[in-house]
Amino acid sequence: LFLCEECFGRDILCQKCCVDCHKCFPLHVINKWNSQYFEHTSLKDIGLFSHRQQLLHCDWFPSTVHQSQTVCTRRVLEHFLLLTWFSKVSTFAYYQTLEHLTDNTGISVPKVSGHLSLDTGRGHVENGIASLQPGDLVLHCPACLQPGINLPRGWETIDASLKCVFFLL
Repeated sequence: LFLCEECFGRDILCQKCCVDCHKCFPLHVINKWNSQYFEHTSLKDIGLFSHRQQLLHCDWFPSTVHQSQTVCTRRVLEHFLLLTWFSKVSTFAYYQTLEHLTDNTGISVPKVSGHLSLDTGRGHVENGIASLQPGDLVLHCPACLQPGINLPRGWETIDASLKCVFFLL
């Protein structure tokens, strides 16, 4: 027995009916009765599988053109665009928000290192991430003092009693 947390009415369905009803709603959160309580499962685990050719038909956009394992919907792209225009939210913060809101794919959440930016666009470059060199994706913190970027020339020779001025900038 299966129960969708997203569908109106919260009907309890058999596996086949649950899969059939969710062909157009593959991100819904599904729970499976384990003879004691409903536990979280995924549509992938109960038999819903989308082929690559079906992705664009469903308005799902792959993150890369080669062997993509990550997609986003047109609605998510529109939402992110508007949110970044008006709130200046970072790509990583938006990604983390989505990660916490939905986890119904059955795929492990990808590990994203703190120095990676999700909007680097490397998925469309030939050889993708394989062509990266050390430091290619490093993002410098604008608040940290960095010679040649936000420290004036000759800052090392300034009197020690005045160096604290740079920390106030």
